[in-house]
Amino acid sequence: MTLLTLSASVPGLKPAESIGPSLCSPAAAVQYGVFLSGLYLIALLGTGGIKPCVSSFGADQFDDTDPIERVSKASFFNWFYFFIYIGSFVSSTLLVWVQENSGWGLGFMIPTVWEWELLAQDAVSMSIFWQGPQYMLMGIAEVFFFVGRLEFFYEQSPDAMRSLCSALALLNTAMGNYLSSLILTLVAYFTTADGKGGWIPDDLDKGHLDYFFWLLVLLGLSTFLCMSSSLLSTRRRRKKAAV
Repeated sequence: MTLLTLSASVPGLKPAESIGPSLCSPAAAVQYGVFLSGLYLIALLGTGGIKPCVSSFGADQFDDTDPIERVSKASFFNWFYFFIYIGSFVSSTLLVWVQENSGWGLGFMIPTVWEWELLAQDAVSMSIFWQGPQYMLMGIAEVFFFVGRLEFFYEQSPDAMRSLCSALALLNTAMGNYLSSLILTLVAYFTTADGKGGWIPDDLDKGHLDYFFWLLVLLGLSTFLCMSSSLLSTRRRRKKAAV
């Protein structure tokens, strides 16, 4: 977070001011290096290194032999993700507003200072009122999935590998994010061929964001069908082997 704050506020590390609404000065190699180093330190050490250890450390504080604490441990994973997404909500609303109205330097500085005392996360989102119900449904589905997955990896892993297995669960999420970036890049490349505006231009009113969402629906449905078919085949083989 300190590197990101420096890259957005120090003149030597911050790219030059834009000339007009559409002409931006290119960033220098050093400026790119400092900025990307900050991002990947957050991703690799901040999220990838801390989050699995925090969840395992918290769950280890409960005694499995105590029936009351065993139930409380299940609630811990729910509260763990609840506060993570509270942080995401603050960063995607309040901090984005600060970045847009007061500059990225101040926007990065606020969570940087907060990092010295607690753990903060950063996300980018704007108010999209018409998509609010859809985002709520996706958020609810994500909470149910991630909480259950985190608890599953913790319970099924050996005692000495709980942090590692929790990290593997987060690695799966990271790979999914990279895959999403790849899909977005490919869609932008192919839909802007021959000088077309593309599905996802800067002005979304001139694009076809609905086409992109339908593509994600088809990809998700195809994945669901493949996984369901694989699961049914595995169950049939096990039944035959049992007989």
